[in-house]
Amino acid sequence: MSNNLSYYSYQTLWAKQQNFEVLYTFWKQFQEDKLNPVLFFDGEMADFASFRMWLTAKDKDARFVAGADGKIKALYWLNNPLCKSVMIHFCFLRDAFCEQEAVGLYVVKSLLFCKDTKGDYVLSALYGLTPKPYRHALAFIQKLGFRLAAELPEACFFARKNAYKSGIVSILTREQIRARE
Repeated sequence: MSNNLSYYSYQTLWAKQQNFEVLYTFWKQFQEDKLNPVLFFDGEMADFASFRMWLTAKDKDARFVAGADGKIKALYWLNNPLCKSVMIHFCFLRDAFCEQEAVGLYVVKSLLFCKDTKGDYVLSALYGLTPKPYRHALAFIQKLGFRLAAELPEACFFARKNAYKSGIVSILTREQIRARE
């Protein structure tokens, strides 16, 4: 798949600004795609009301990515800010799996190249913590340019199995994106 984003047209939609119907439609597809236990491995979202509260929580910046057709392809959210760095999480609906890399690049570039009104970059880096058993997710973030930086033993709790697994810390900077281009 080409990394050229000119083939795709995406837009970002803030979850907090979406109406009930948009949120519920995503939730239904999320459930049909059986993504709940994968994404929320530390304890599944029990119902739509919990999901809606989680999406709009004050400590989260949850956003959807919609394609040119207006259909939501993915959800990502930012939390745990550390000055000009922020933790990022991704979730793709199944029918968008063939566009994961393009959507992911759209997201990370839009975040890392965003400037404030003074012309300063808003963020310097994105970081993540991915369960080590999620090899597909680790391969995906590496395609986006994330560097796998460290392994944290027992950093991820899997509620269904009542077990801890190692997590992989990953980092992506603006310079890493520029070096790839």
